[in-house]
Amino acid sequence: MPKVCVTLRVTITGLAVYVPHEDYLQVAVLFPDARHRADEAEWKRWSEHPDKSHGVPHACYLRVDLANLALAGGTRVAAGSISRDGEGRPVWEVLYELDHAFVDFGFPVSKASRTDGRPVINAPYTDDYAPDLKLIDDLLHQTVTSSPAKEKLICRTVLQEGTLEPSTSKEKWLIAGTLKNKPQEVVVFDQSGYRNWVRTLEVDVPDGEQPIITLMIRNFDGTLRQSVPLRPVGGEINVRIANLCANNPLEWESLKVHTSPTEDLDFKWLYHLFEPRTGSWDDLLAGNLLPVPQCIRTRTGDPDDCGPTGVSGKFTIDAYDAYAPASGPSEGPNASRHPA
Repeated sequence: MPKVCVTLRVTITGLAVYVPHEDYLQVAVLFPDARHRADEAEWKRWSEHPDKSHGVPHACYLRVDLANLALAGGTRVAAGSISRDGEGRPVWEVLYELDHAFVDFGFPVSKASRTDGRPVINAPYTDDYAPDLKLIDDLLHQTVTSSPAKEKLICRTVLQEGTLEPSTSKEKWLIAGTLKNKPQEVVVFDQSGYRNWVRTLEVDVPDGEQPIITLMIRNFDGTLRQSVPLRPVGGEINVRIANLCANNPLEWESLKVHTSPTEDLDFKWLYHLFEPRTGSWDDLLAGNLLPVPQCIRTRTGDPDDCGPTGVSGKFTIDAYDAYAPASGPSEGPNASRHPA
């Protein structure tokens, strides 16, 4: 049976918490729920940050190039031009609004040893600027069914093996050590607008057929909501997961893209996925505002906002049964795909 090389490229942008496993080549990515609420009183409550300031709404979505959809009748449209950095867009894009969902790429859980320590994600790690914070319980459990985790989280995915790299375009930012009670101590870091997870596979393909990679959208209890078969075009499958300001979440150039001239106030939404290790937020803040990244050097124009953060951690999220309710570990539908 002939083998075909397929490159899966997943571009992640916007508000997210990256959790590289301390031992294995896995990275969990957590997206906070910053969606607007129609009821004014509910929105006022929901958008309040731990320092009593308020955020603006965001939209979280999955985007697939229509050319990559493996439809029975084929998809006779041109593929988009997307760079290795994740820049560019499909000619025809398929969008799915994420709503309390796992994005499951169907690969078996990696037990390959991590050799790079904390991977470079061009974002600050809470270990450095807020060591007294921890993730809310349950965010990294097999299922997310308890409060407040199931309300605060809008999406989660786990990147198994492959490479996770930030885009090469970047600005220089800093964040103050306010949550360490050392506001004059700062962490300086590079900030990139995108992070790209790339995994290249060798797929066995019977004669006359096309290679298929199956992406699955799951409910927080692990049950399957929708499976999405994808096929490569030019050897690549391009997927995007974004959590961006709701005024122009698709970042169409014909509409104004929200930027941050000095500080990234949207970053405060990430704190909704954390809690103090001891005491309350009021105790930890001691009357201060939450620290947010401040841009100290940019390439051109205003820098992008909605930046992510990282936190070191360990977790056990087994692969789900391919198409059934969560009933124990499974290899997943793409288990037979081998690293090239």
